[in-house]
Amino acid sequence: MRITDFQISTLNSLRCIRINEEDSILREVENFSNPQNIQLENTIKGSAFQEDSDGGIAYYVVLSPENDIFAYFSLKCGLLFDKHGDLEIIDSKKKLIQLINKRKLLSERSELADEIKKELDKQIESIKDNLKSWIEIDENDSKHKRVAKTYSGIEICHFCVNENARDKWDALGLPEKNRQGVTIFWNKIVPIVLKIKESVGLEYIYLFAADSSSDEILINYYVDRMNFKRYEDVFAALPVYDFGCTLLCQPVDSLIEASKDFYNDFNPDSDTI
Repeated sequence: MRITDFQISTLNSLRCIRINEEDSILREVENFSNPQNIQLENTIKGSAFQEDSDGGIAYYVVLSPENDIFAYFSLKCGLLFDKHGDLEIIDSKKKLIQLINKRKLLSERSELADEIKKELDKQIESIKDNLKSWIEIDENDSKHKRVAKTYSGIEICHFCVNENARDKWDALGLPEKNRQGVTIFWNKIVPIVLKIKESVGLEYIYLFAADSSSDEILINYYVDRMNFKRYEDVFAALPVYDFGCTLLCQPVDSLIEASKDFYNDFNPDSDTI
């Protein structure tokens, strides 16, 4: 069942602001707790304020009408890439071997026209030149990594709910299936990302999911409830902080329809709110 006007009004009453926007936030973070994610809890109580001020990462807090912190998240610009350019080298090497073998066979058959042999020689030299150029770039350019294609992106660096505010969240009267995390993603994070896309080129939103469970509970949550996916041809530079995590992403263009689906199925069919 679709979200009600009352529920929309309730969500609109929640403020989403930068962590340094109000001095009171510095006091409120002391009440933030998430025992399952101590590192994320320590971040909002520690380095988040300075990192937000420095401008490398933008930190946001989502506040109740009484200014309790329901959750925080952070965003920064990123870059994804398709590394299948490596396959181009492999395919070129295979083609080179085929052409060389064909040229050897033709050399044993003098009755064939010289034009055919010359054309094969030209193709062989062209592939050799390309391979030499690609290999030299990889060996001599320590500042760049050659990839087939790059994609502009926004990374969700941190995303954590405040366990101390769960009772107050429940008091909002929202359906149980739409808990803090998924609701804040669609109602607060997605609008920011779509607003950014109005000003700059933006293709993907992505995150690194830290999930060590055997049944991938967190990853499945991101996939099932937030529309993220694994992509075999999309890769990212993985910082030490995210070693062991799984890259999940989705096209920004898909957010609009997926957001509509979220709000259209916001309540269980049996709900009569």
